[in-house]
Amino acid sequence: MTTLDEQLAEAHLPDEALVALADGQDILPASASDALVHLASCDACTGRLLEAASLSVDVGDLLRATVPLPVATPEPRALPWTAVLLALALAASGVLPAMSQLPALVSRLVPSLAHAVPVVAHGLSRALAQGGGGGGVGGGVGVAYAVTLASALVLMTLGVAVSRAFDHEGAAS
Repeated sequence: MTTLDEQLAEAHLPDEALVALADGQDILPASASDALVHLASCDACTGRLLEAASLSVDVGDLLRATVPLPVATPEPRALPWTAVLLALALAASGVLPAMSQLPALVSRLVPSLAHAVPVVAHGLSRALAQGGGGGGVGGGVGVAYAVTLASALVLMTLGVAVSRAFDHEGAAS
């Protein structure tokens, strides 16, 4: 078997070296620079390298087309019912002591909500009448503005009502 140096001396790169170069592999380190110099100056070896590279690309394309790559699909996990039920039981046990105070809390929230409902209704009617403050640009703008405003007002009203209920509870104790 002849070495790369011996084959270079015979004037052309061997097929093994061309295939290795076409595949992007390293060839023998001692002869690599000589092989690249020869490749740059020899049209016959450059043509053979292009054919080898084209063949390598074609084979790669055929392999990808005929052999599907395995796709890792994770196994569907079952819902951890035990953990969910334990968490719900723990949450329920934390709420149980406060449940005795629920009727008193609701009775304090009702007057606050009864006061807030007319205020929110008045604000919504004004928002719908003005069309969202956008100079009457389309009916959809007014409705979207009113829904946004209503949502904000409901959240603020509930926040005030809850804080008042807890303030009264703290002052009573």
